[in-house]
Amino acid sequence: MIKTTILGSGQSTVEHIKILNSLPNYEISGIFDKDSSDAKSYSEQYRIPYLDDPEKIFSADFIDLTGNVSTYYTDLSTYIKKSGNLYIEDFAKQDINQIESLYKIAEESKSIYLFGKKDQFSTIFAETQKEIKNPRIIHYYREIISNVDSTSDYIYNHLAYDIDLVINCVLTDIKRVSVSGCILKLNFIDFINIRIEFVNGTIADISARVSGNNEEQKLIIYQPSKSIEVDFVKRNIQIDNFENTEKEVSTKKNYKKETFIKKQFQYLANCISTSSDPYI
Repeated sequence: MIKTTILGSGQSTVEHIKILNSLPNYEISGIFDKDSSDAKSYSEQYRIPYLDDPEKIFSADFIDLTGNVSTYYTDLSTYIKKSGNLYIEDFAKQDINQIESLYKIAEESKSIYLFGKKDQFSTIFAETQKEIKNPRIIHYYREIISNVDSTSDYIYNHLAYDIDLVINCVLTDIKRVSVSGCILKLNFIDFINIRIEFVNGTIADISARVSGNNEEQKLIIYQPSKSIEVDFVKRNIQIDNFENTEKEVSTKKNYKKETFIKKQFQYLANCISTSSDPYI
C-alpha cells in the first residue's frame, strides 16, 4: 500500500482524491495546505486525516501535488532528498527553475518524479504508437491560448511536453537540436521552433505559439508508405496508406474524451513498487 499525502487544495484536488480512493494500491494518509480552510473541508468530506504540520508530509511514500510548486518548494526539496516520490499534474504554469531544481534533486536521491503528461497516457497516442514503424519526418504544432500570466516560460513549459512526446515517437538518440524564436504579437517571445535531428536520420520540426483564443495541437508523422495525422484537440487520427500504388487508402477514427490521471497513478504505483524510473 502506497501511503499518499495530497499537498495543496487546487482545482483538481477533489478529482485526485476520488481516483486515489478507487485504486487498491493507494492509501491517502493525509492532506495539507498552507491555506487550511479548503484542505480541512476535504478532510471532513472524504474522511482524510488533516495534517496540521508540514513536517508530517515527510512520512508519506508519495506526494500528489495539486497546489503550486512555489508555495511548497522548500518542503518538496527536503522531501525528495529523503527519497520521497512526487507527482505534479501540470507544470506548464509552474516556475521552470524550481521544476528543474527538483528534478536534479530527484535524480541524485533516486526518487520517482513524474509530471502529468496527459497526451502520452491518452488512448489516441497509444493508438498512434501502434502505427509508427520507421518515422522519417515529424511535424508537431501547438497553438496555446494566452492568459494574463503568459510569459516566455509559459510557452517553454508547454514545449517540454511536446518534445517528450516527439522523442517517444522515435526512441533513438538525438544528434542535434536547434532552436529559434521571435516576437509576433505579444511583449515576449511568443513563437518558438525546435528542430531535432536523430542519429537514425529522422527529423522532427516542433513549433509552438501563444495565440489569443485558438487552441491547436497536431502531430503529423511521415514514414515509408504511410502518413499519420493526429489532432489532439479534435481527438482524431487520420492514416493515409500508400502501399498500394494504384489506390491510396485513407482512414479516420475519432476518440472520446477521457481522464488520464487514473492511468498515470496506476503507472506510478508500478514504478514505486518496482523501484523503476518512469518511462516518460
